Order: sequence, then structure tokens, then C-alpha cells
Amino acid sequence: MDTTFRPVGNEDAALEVLGPLGFERFVPGEMPVADQIRLFATADTMMSPHGAGLVNVIHASDATVVELFPENNVEAYYFVLAQQLGLDYHLSQHPTDGDTMIVDTEALRTTVSRILAG
Repeated sequence: MDTTFRPVGNEDAALEVLGPLGFERFVPGEMPVADQIRLFATADTMMSPHGAGLVNVIHASDATVVELFPENNVEAYYFVLAQQLGLDYHLSQHPTDGDTMIVDTEALRTTVSRILAG
């Protein structure tokens, strides 16, 4: 992750849960714009903590967006964008430790498994 604002404190544990479900880790801010466009245009399901990298959903079609939020802060920007684009959108809230989000990995596994089966 390339943020110091709302970081995921247990990112490695979350990735261990998501890897077997077919997810790969990408950091859009570390990629050329053309690669970001290509990645989001071909993604079936994308998951990310709330942040600027999600603006790339504008390149997606027939995709699912899962946005991670800390329990004390939810913003509707990407929900509205996903709705306007006709994308399937899911919000997943998790506890915080100070400014750091701690993803409930079992809840994440359950949520993502349900979405993928859907």
C-alpha cells in the first residue's frame, strides 16, 4: 500500500485471505497510467481501501468494486461513481487502531466469498 492516511495495519494477513480467492496486489500509484487503465478495464472484481487509486474504476465495465473503510469514516464518492457506471458495489467496514484500519480477515473472507459466488 502506498498511503500513510488510513493504512491497513494487517495488510499481509488480508492478502493471505484474498490470494486463494484469486486476488493479486497492485499499487496503481506505482504503475504507468496506461497500465492502470488496462488493469481496471480487465478486472472482474477490485478491492481497495478508500483512496484516490479507486478513481480508476472509470475504466471498468461489468465489474465488482469492494471498498474497505475504517469503522469511523465512510465516504460515498466511489459508491456514487460505481452506481453511475453500472458497477456492482460493496462496502466493507473494519475496526481501527488510531488512524490504522485493522481488517477483520474472517469477515473479509466471508464477504468476498459471498460476492464471488453471487
